[in-house]
Parts: sequence; structure tokens; C-alpha cells
Amino acid sequence: MKKIKILDCTLRDGGYYNNWVFDEDLVNSYLNAMYLNEVDFVEIGLRSFNKTGFKGPYAFSTDTFLDSLNIPKNLNIGVMVNASEFNGFESKILKDKICTLFKSASDSRVCLVRIASHLEEFDRSLELCEIFKELGYIVGINIMQISEASEQQIIEFGKKALISKPEVLYFADSLGNLKPANINNIINLLKTHWNGEIGIHTHDNMGMAMSNSQEAFNKGATWIDSTVTGMGRGPGNLQTEYSLIEFRQSDKNTNYFSLLKLIDQYFEPLLNKYKWGKNPYYFLSGLNSIHPTFIQEAISDKRYDEVDILTLIDHLKAVGGSKYSKNISFAQTNIYDKDIGGSWEPKKDLENRNIVILGNGPSLKEHKQGIEQFIKETNSVVICLNVNNEISPEYVNYQAACHPMRVIADVEKYASMNKPLIMPFGALPELVKEKLHNCNVLDYGLTTNDSSFDYKKNSSNIPLPLVFAYVLAISNSGNASSIFLAGFDGYEEGDPRNEEMNFILSKYFENNNSCKLVSITQSKYDIKVESLYAIRA
Repeated sequence: MKKIKILDCTLRDGGYYNNWVFDEDLVNSYLNAMYLNEVDFVEIGLRSFNKTGFKGPYAFSTDTFLDSLNIPKNLNIGVMVNASEFNGFESKILKDKICTLFKSASDSRVCLVRIASHLEEFDRSLELCEIFKELGYIVGINIMQISEASEQQIIEFGKKALISKPEVLYFADSLGNLKPANINNIINLLKTHWNGEIGIHTHDNMGMAMSNSQEAFNKGATWIDSTVTGMGRGPGNLQTEYSLIEFRQSDKNTNYFSLLKLIDQYFEPLLNKYKWGKNPYYFLSGLNSIHPTFIQEAISDKRYDEVDILTLIDHLKAVGGSKYSKNISFAQTNIYDKDIGGSWEPKKDLENRNIVILGNGPSLKEHKQGIEQFIKETNSVVICLNVNNEISPEYVNYQAACHPMRVIADVEKYASMNKPLIMPFGALPELVKEKLHNCNVLDYGLTTNDSSFDYKKNSSNIPLPLVFAYVLAISNSGNASSIFLAGFDGYEEGDPRNEEMNFILSKYFENNNSCKLVSITQSKYDIKVESLYAIRA
């Protein structure tokens, strides 16, 4: 029976959750468990040029750092490099660039280098492979997002790999959308020309990581990736504890006790904290070929609820989300980069009026009667952000929204409330516009191409495409006399939404033409607070 090689990549793939920072005691226990269970290779992390932002030591896995670890003598250590980091270099200087990161294998604790390759980077990966082999390393090439490749491409990958001859040709189910029949087909296509070893790296979006790994093994794959408790990007990977049970059933040299103790002591607390593992959101992302990082970031961000995440999935399904980009996610999505303008001028309706902007904090419910009385006494125009669920509709004059996915989620509520809806209609995707056909829409333009507020008669520039900033701009464009905030309580300490709001407020106050702004309910934001119950002269 063929000997299967199990490669554990917990500290590399799992690092996408904790920024590649792992406790020393955890690592010592982990390395010992891998050794005792005779895991064939431990991919201890990435090796990278990338210096942008803080990342922990396992994002770089330098030889100096590895030498400081208590690595069991006979444990085979690997690292991964991204082919994309070498794209900008001419072939003639590739070796020099590699040698800034790597010694010869004989002088390093690393024996295996795996090259992560997008489909379009495969030729460059072959060049890298030859250089790493010259340096004495065992080399694997990992074809990422194999589900996005055509059958002809897969055949060509197997054919081209014969030139550089990596020790193992991997394919990765990066989007977690493959099933055993797909695995069968991919391996058959690779084997059209490739006669070397094949490996598989699975993600568990749709709960198929084990089934797909079993099918790969049955079809001749001899390298299987896994991670402890499945810790890895998005929903995670095939779990090492199950991989050992499944593929080492007859192997007496396993030490499950050490592995289970490791899980109980170190990985269960991490799992409770970061919450990787399959769920309906990841299942939907796999089903629709959406990169799992979108979902991972959404789940971990307190700003977004179930509706937000589902509408994100719908949006990515429509625009294509197989490749991750920070420019697509939520508030970072910027469809407002051009000043399209609008047809509505707020000044006609808001000039010299008091404005009350309704947030959605708990103080709205707590002080409902007081807020409604304040609105009456001050004869204020009331604009609510998105959908108001507390203040009686009779006191609300306008609703405002600008986040496309939020609009999709709430469109039926907008229509049922029968209030004018202020939004940058001209800039919205057609999909969103179609859903608003039953709403009374006031089109006020919006751009977000710098970090300032700039008020115009039918459009404004704001720092972020968030509805609060948008309504501040509307009120100032309308030449309001005063702006009062209600329901802007703020969030728990450490919540990123507090920083986001304070950033908007700081930019608002930098504009000397901005209208006076006061919160009439309690607020944790950097803003003046005056009680709604105070006597007003």
C-alpha cells in the first residue's frame, strides 16, 4: 500500500487568524505532538519579502528565528513562498532575490519549500522551483484556486511541471467549492502528462475536506495537507487529528494523547476566540466561488450582522468574488469615486431648519418619548439612518442610505415606511436601482475620494461611504441651522466602529463651514453632549 505523506500547515494557514503570532508554549507542544505522531512535514510558516503592516514571526519564518525554536531533530520543516512576490523580477536576478531569503538547504533547518502559485503565475513558479532545487530543497508547487482553471489549463500544468520536476505537484481547493467528482477529474487531467507525486490542500467551506482528501488518495495522491482543529483561512482545512486517524489507521506509531492534549490546552481556546470552521456563510461562499477571506473578515467584524454578510455574498456573487481584494469588502467598497451629482438640492427643504439625525443606539428606545417631545418643541426635520425601529414614523421626515448592500437588505422596509429616501441614486448599481422602484427616492450625489468634507448643492464629498457622514453632508449642503444627534451611543471599548465614527467626526470639525453638532443623548464619541431634557433658551 502506498505511503501517504501528511503535511501539517497549522502555523502557516492558521496564521491568517492571529496574524502569525503563536504562543511559545503552544508551539513547543505542537512541534512535540507532530514529532510523536510522525507527521511527515510541518510547514511552519511563510517566508516573505512583504513588510507591509505588522505580522508575527511565522509570516517570515527566517532561519534565525527557526534556529531559536525547540524543533525536534528529526522533524521535517517546510515553508511556503508566494510566487506573486517574485512577479516583478527579471529571470536573471531571480536567484539573487531568492538568496536574500534562503540559505542552501544544507545550512538551513528547512528542507521543504512550497511555492503558492495562482493560475497565471505557474510559469514563474517553475523558474522558482529550479532555483530552489539547485539550493538543495525538496520543492512543491501548489496550484491555488484550481476550481477556476479550465481542463486544458490543468493538463498544461501537468505537462509543464515535467520540465522543472518538483517533488510534488499540489492543487488547492482554495474556494472550498470542489466535490469528490471534481477531485477525480482534476487528478485524471494532471496525470495526462504528470507522472510524479500529487498533493491536495483542501478547505472545508462545504464540509467536503475529508471526502475530497479521501478521493484524492484513492486516485493516487500521496501528499495530504491538514491543520490542527482545521485552523486555517476562512472555514479552515482538513483536521490533522482526523487525517491521522483516516490515513494512518494501521500505523502503530501514532500518539493521539499528545495531539488531543495539545488541542484541549491550546487550540480549543483559539477556536473559541477566532471561530473558524464551517458554517452556512462559508457554505454559501463555496457554492458561489467566493474567496473565504471575505467571509472571515465579515464574521470577525462587529459592525456586520447576518443581513450584512448575506447581502455581501449576494453582491460578490453578482460581481465575482473568487479573488480577494480589500477594495470589495463593505465600507472599503468604493463605488463613489466619481462625482455623478444628483437631482435633489437639500437647501430647498432644509435651509435654516434644525435637523435631528437618528442613529440606532439603545438610547432611542430608552428616551423615546423625550426625543419625540424634543422634535416637536424644536420643530426639527428628522432624518433617520437606514431604518428606524424606535421613533414613531410620524416624527420622521426622511430616511437616508448609501451602502448598496444595506439598501438591498432593507429595501422592503423603505417601501413600507413610505418616507422619502435620500441616497446617491445615480451612482448605485443597476441591481440596487431595480429594487427601489416602489420608493420615493431623492437623489443626492456622493464621492469619497479623499479625507475631507466638501458640501455642494446636489452632491458632497465625504471621508468614508458611511450613511452618518452622508447625512452630515446633506444637512450642511442644506444650510441647516443646527444638527442634533440621537441614538449615537457608541460601542464597547475596542470596537472598531468607535474609531471609525471618531475619524468621521474629526474630519467634519476640520471643515470650518460645518454646522454646529450636538448629541442630545449619551454618547461615547468625541462630540459635545447636551441633554435633550435641558431647558432651551
